[in-house]
Amino acid sequence: MKWIRNIILGILVSIFLVITHIGLLYLLPYPFNNVHLLLSVFVIMVMWSKSGLVVWLSFFSFFLLDLYSVSSFGTIFVSGTITILILYWFHRDVFTNRSFWTFIILGILGIILFRIFYTISFYLLNFLRGEYFYVFGLNIFFIYMWELLFSMIFMAILYSILIFLQKKSI
Repeated sequence: MKWIRNIILGILVSIFLVITHIGLLYLLPYPFNNVHLLLSVFVIMVMWSKSGLVVWLSFFSFFLLDLYSVSSFGTIFVSGTITILILYWFHRDVFTNRSFWTFIILGILGIILFRIFYTISFYLLNFLRGEYFYVFGLNIFFIYMWELLFSMIFMAILYSILIFLQKKSI
């Protein structure tokens, strides 16, 4: 019975995160809407949970997000899941502590990996469909940099709140 409750809770958390992420994309003005809420929350979950279930939670969340995206199906889904899996392995085997600098490194690595995988899968899927166009330029680079900046600021604020709450409860 406990595993059924955990599955239902995971589904509800995923739905809430996806709805919040989509809502932030539409409600915030231009540079501030580049916060990648899902990736930020999953980086924190990778650091705080010692379980690989965060990869499955990200799998379902990025699947839901990919259903509502404009890009080809699979770009966000594959990019997000592989990124969280790599971050989980990095945190488990390389960066094993929960320090602020480990968090910053995992956050930067997560955003960069996600954008690399997204760009590669975007062009690969368009190539396989026979659509040849070149959109990667200075504009997309600035969008990726805005996303990195605002996501890291959001992650740092969220991390500081969690550390404060953890010290408060002890």
